[in-house]
Amino acid sequence: MLNTVRKTGCLVNKQSALHSPINLTLHMSLHDDIQYVTSRVASGEFPRYLYKYRPLYEHTASMPLLENTASILAKAQVWHPSPTTFNDPFDCQVALDVRRSSTIVRSVAKLIEKSREQVPMRRADRRRGFNNLRRQTPFTVARAQVWLRETLANIGVCSYGTRGDNLLMWAHYADSHRGVCFKFDVLADPAAYLDMKPVTYSRDYPVLSGLDEQSVSKALLVKADIWAYEEEFRVFTRTGPGGKAFAKSGLVEIIIGAKAAEDPVDALVDLLEADPDYGHVRLQQARLSTRSFSLEFGQY
Repeated sequence: MLNTVRKTGCLVNKQSALHSPINLTLHMSLHDDIQYVTSRVASGEFPRYLYKYRPLYEHTASMPLLENTASILAKAQVWHPSPTTFNDPFDCQVALDVRRSSTIVRSVAKLIEKSREQVPMRRADRRRGFNNLRRQTPFTVARAQVWLRETLANIGVCSYGTRGDNLLMWAHYADSHRGVCFKFDVLADPAAYLDMKPVTYSRDYPVLSGLDEQSVSKALLVKADIWAYEEEFRVFTRTGPGGKAFAKSGLVEIIIGAKAAEDPVDALVDLLEADPDYGHVRLQQARLSTRSFSLEFGQY
């Protein structure tokens, strides 16, 4: 990652070391044991069911199905977008506190040293490298912020709700009740949720004093408290934005929005019925209650 390194491993110049990217590994609990998921469902820390609200079709004359919605059935995968595409401009846009420049410089030095673990470094070389970064503090801090932005732009994040009757979720993420909601059983496909974490909601904006990997990862799970109605859980991808496969047995229900148009719904149902592996999936129709501000559900 760092192009100019002495045989001893000393990092000495701005042009090479600081212009090269650092691999800022995010510790999003990258577990490989499904017991991690199942035990947390059993304890109530994770929900048994997750809900993915989606718009259904394009608003054109022919009303074709949206690709990322159709691919949930056609390809058995859920799209994990880059956080840079989120509707909340503050979401995952973690900032560094430039007033803590000395702490930032130390964290940068640690990341550079970690990225060169295969190159033996003497204590004197490490000290010279750190002093070089400190002499260039404004540039070091600016480059650290660039590293952070580049890292966040190259992760994939999929957001889920914990209820299928959330009126605001239907309004905001399912095209004002014209879309659909996919219900997934976590225990039927725990391997798909190994990298899942709950979002926390706060009035305090996450500002970091350094590129500490665990602190950056934790900051990605903080949203403004105005979004608390979402009750969001996030699944992170290790390979960046893109589609992530799930086991078809994990999809257990599709809820049709109360205002969904007939033709695109028929197209979605055709996709479902064309695959016998989805034979177990229930189809539910949401309807607006006439007695309260709520939804009622029945068989489609």
